[in-house]
Amino acid sequence: MKNKTCTVFLLGLFALDPILSYSLYLRNKVLVQTFPVRIQDLARVEHARQDAETLSQKVVIASLEEPLYLTADRFKEALKDTPLERVFGAGVWVVPLTGTLEGTGLKDRLEAEIRTREGGNVYLQSHVVRLDSTARLSLPVSARSLIFQFPASLRSFSAGRRVLAVDIMGQEKPGKNPRVLHRQQIGLWIYKKKQVAVAKHDLAMGHRLKSDDFELVEKEIDGDDARYASGNLVGLRVMQNVKTGDVLLRSVVQAMPLIRRGQQLTLVVQKPGIVLKSRSVALSDAESGGTLRVRPLLPGGQNRSGVTARVIDEDHAVLEGP
Repeated sequence: MKNKTCTVFLLGLFALDPILSYSLYLRNKVLVQTFPVRIQDLARVEHARQDAETLSQKVVIASLEEPLYLTADRFKEALKDTPLERVFGAGVWVVPLTGTLEGTGLKDRLEAEIRTREGGNVYLQSHVVRLDSTARLSLPVSARSLIFQFPASLRSFSAGRRVLAVDIMGQEKPGKNPRVLHRQQIGLWIYKKKQVAVAKHDLAMGHRLKSDDFELVEKEIDGDDARYASGNLVGLRVMQNVKTGDVLLRSVVQAMPLIRRGQQLTLVVQKPGIVLKSRSVALSDAESGGTLRVRPLLPGGQNRSGVTARVIDEDHAVLEGP
């Protein structure tokens, strides 16, 4: 709205009836949801003659698309031909809230704002933003004065429940820092896209995972992605029963020794032209393909010092030699 519009209305306020002297006490800020704006919306009128036509009902602004700052000097200039004694206050902000932004329109505006940030396009490729059903903004019709208060880095805008501040800004005059005129908040959920392991069929507790037990599926997660099992899961055990379609969490899938200390196993001795097998006891834990110390069980309870062997499955270790 051009400044002269307000002045035109103000100049025409007092042409009807003469009144006694009066003063205006300006409000600091006025949030306007319906037009027109009247004197009583912007200021308190004092000392006006009681039987004069009510000043407070006079129209000042018929419509407005952007926040407007009316200084005390503007009022004085517009009312110089009336018995105005004094204007109290430096000025009043008029903030129109006749526009709305919600639903798809709000989501599109939010994503457009994210794209203007550093790394915004990459962020939206790996994240999904969903608004609360009640998310709604009241704003000036033009919406140019809106500022979405994102974190300094989108890395901090991580998955989970978030509340985002949205400010309507205004600048009293050129060269002066803009100020927040009105702050609103919208609730939203941030989901991160992640490849997670999903069970292809029921898995019993203690089952050791094979490649055909699970598949990688893209999911939208709303929390710490460290909760989800990742990396090479083949050979790991499930610590509880898992249903078909369940996501494999880190707390459910754990690396456990294929062979445990104290477990009996078969030691296979391989040498050129000969293969010997002996029942033995594991002296340490070991995974498949790893090495461990084992002690062969000799007849009659005789002891033998431990040897190092390579694990080939949960019941066998091999001692390889020239």
